Amino acid sequence: MKFWRRLLLAVVALGLAGLAAVWLLAPLDPRAPPDIATRFKLLRARWDAEYCLTSLRIAVPDAAFLPPVTGEGGCGIAHPVRLRGGILPMRPNVPVMACPLALTYMVWERHALRPLAREMLGAELAAVEHLGVYNCRNVRNSTVWLSQHALGQALDVSAVRLADGRRITVAGGWDDAGAPGRFLRAAHRAACGFFKVALGPEYNALHRDHFHLDTGWMMRCR
Repeated sequence: MKFWRRLLLAVVALGLAGLAAVWLLAPLDPRAPPDIATRFKLLRARWDAEYCLTSLRIAVPDAAFLPPVTGEGGCGIAHPVRLRGGILPMRPNVPVMACPLALTYMVWERHALRPLAREMLGAELAAVEHLGVYNCRNVRNSTVWLSQHALGQALDVSAVRLADGRRITVAGGWDDAGAPGRFLRAAHRAACGFFKVALGPEYNALHRDHFHLDTGWMMRCR
């Protein structure tokens, strides 16, 4: 009897392990609330381009890779996309991004920025402002390391616009003792849970007016 009980438990355990593997390996649905598998799936999207695109297509069915962006000295975007749906308007434009950045941004914008604006500012989010993505350059003060902007894997978010007409800027709101400041700090903390790097005004003076969010190889939240 003990043998059959152990065999049954082993079969059940194998079945559960198989279901867990299928769940972990399934594409990430950017529309679904984040769970314990979200970070693993975002990580996979960073090295598996087809998996990244398949995940994007769940929310944006016509998502497609654009022609690769090439630049000097190792700059370029291997698998660029431009989101034409699934996100709120971006100002001044919807930039071309590496696929993993686009997917991670979509998750953060949908599941962090929107609900935080609703909860902390009492209004729906209408648009996100940014300072750009692709820029063929090195990390500031470095002659060796390429910036993640040079690979299309970094986005600089500078402000948000609300449906009631308010505009909350990182530069003007970060030190605000009221709701704008609390919102910006909560948004930054949430970004640390999705992006590999999330830098804000407390990192250094170069980031006093924006959040640097990237999906590169480092891990830093500050």
